[in-house]
Amino acid sequence: MLIRNLLDNAIRYSPEHSIIDLTLDTNSISITNPCNNIVLENLKHLREHFSGQQNKKAVVAN
Repeated sequence: MLIRNLLDNAIRYSPEHSIIDLTLDTNSISITNPCNNIVLENLKHLREHFSGQQNKKAVVAN
């Protein structure tokens, strides 16, 4: 479920037709994706935990 959610977010917040890189190693998983400009104020919140639809906030600038 974790990998599915990470991939879903990578797809959702990447520009259309982007390449998302999923790397599996013996001791790690890495998902890398390009994104649109991120509002500087939101950068500090990227690693914060959230749960539930009502708490989800987009961190991508228009």
